[in-house]
Amino acid sequence: MKRKNLLPVFFWGMTAVLFFTLVIAAPAGANEIEYPVAAYNADELAKVRTWEKTWAGKKIDSSNVDQVKEFLPENLFTLLKDPGKWGEWWFEIVPYKTYEPTAAEIKFTRAGKCSIDGNENMQNYVSGIPFPNPTTPLEMVYNFDNFNHGDSTYDLSTGPITDGRRGYDRSLEVDQDVLYFTGRRETPPVPAITPNKKDIYWAYHVEYYFPVQLKGMRAMTIKWNDRSRDYGSWEFSNSTRRVVRRSTKQRQRHISISDLTYNDQNIWNWVVNDNNYKLMGKKELLVGRNNQDPSVMFKNHKEGDLLINAAKRERMNLYKIDVKNKDDNYLYGREVWYLDPESWIIYYADKYDKQEKLWKVMEVLTKDVTAIASGGNIKQIAGQYALDVPRMHSSLLLFYNSKSGIQSPKHVASYYTPQALLKYGY
Repeated sequence: MKRKNLLPVFFWGMTAVLFFTLVIAAPAGANEIEYPVAAYNADELAKVRTWEKTWAGKKIDSSNVDQVKEFLPENLFTLLKDPGKWGEWWFEIVPYKTYEPTAAEIKFTRAGKCSIDGNENMQNYVSGIPFPNPTTPLEMVYNFDNFNHGDSTYDLSTGPITDGRRGYDRSLEVDQDVLYFTGRRETPPVPAITPNKKDIYWAYHVEYYFPVQLKGMRAMTIKWNDRSRDYGSWEFSNSTRRVVRRSTKQRQRHISISDLTYNDQNIWNWVVNDNNYKLMGKKELLVGRNNQDPSVMFKNHKEGDLLINAAKRERMNLYKIDVKNKDDNYLYGREVWYLDPESWIIYYADKYDKQEKLWKVMEVLTKDVTAIASGGNIKQIAGQYALDVPRMHSSLLLFYNSKSGIQSPKHVASYYTPQALLKYGY
């Protein structure tokens, strides 16, 4: 991109920050919560925009990745430097774009009165971001646990499951529907569906299409408003025609042929206070926050290559959090998460085994989806990636047909019961 063409980007970027600071982020009263809060102040953003004059629009591959080494996680950079082993790849640098929460998100967040009790459990949550001005890593992770999903969503996900040693791909294809019972912002009723006798936070119903041996299998997960309570998980088997309840330990097993466990969905999909967290500071990284195109990433994937291709990455200042499960028998010995302080999405993670050796590299890429009910822009996953380093095996699940804020027969409470798994499984 030519420098003269970047002047409008710089001008409008600074204008957006001023508007964000003076109008959106400014509290209406002395005691009102400050939200939203941008990742960069005006001086910091000016430095980012200056850097973008050189880098925005550039294609990065193994020939020039050294020049942006400081903006890549160390483990990922090591992989990117060795295309002979991990396959060819490239990404494009795009300008940073400030996250803009919806009007309902701002309203509920500013009205919030959340706290954390002596058992590290969140209390008094209604909707929005519970801790918009967090002071501890635990509060930051609870923000991730409650970022805006649009209340009711649908996704069709599929993508290459790659064996790098043998140089071939397989695929996994699933239909996914999610309904939020509480913490709702965008889709009536807000902030909660009533009655909710089982005190559900959200529920997830998935149907498998591929591989063929799993076709017709269904599964369901329930997350409770008591955030310290283990999830409820059920599975309908297409071979036995029965519904069984999964044990807690089963969530640590891999999802079919992929490199993701059930707890790895969205980087972390389990009880927040099961972990100890340590804030390691902040780190500027190039991450796929905006307008990722799953079809382009798939089109540019070469069978047998293990890394993500054709992503759009922008510079972002993330929280770096060290994570260790309180259970010594947990699958991973340690994890490192990189958390977006604007959207509260975890965009990148390293996961280590019990001997502190790198086991998995994970990444989430997002896109903006318009919530049907409210018209607000919601960040939904465009792709989730996991690379099992010792096995040289990766999974890139791409979300093609994302819908947010929808009202349908699959987005009512009765669809999220074990009885529904049996009913729709036949």
